[in-house]
Amino acid sequence: MFFSAVIALSLVGNVLVLAIFVLY
Repeated sequence: MFFSAVIALSLVGNVLVLAIFVLY
């Protein structure tokens, strides 16, 4: 369960980085 939480957090982090690249 902890591992799936880590995967979800990494996916959210990738989305945030992608959004930053798109905005800038």
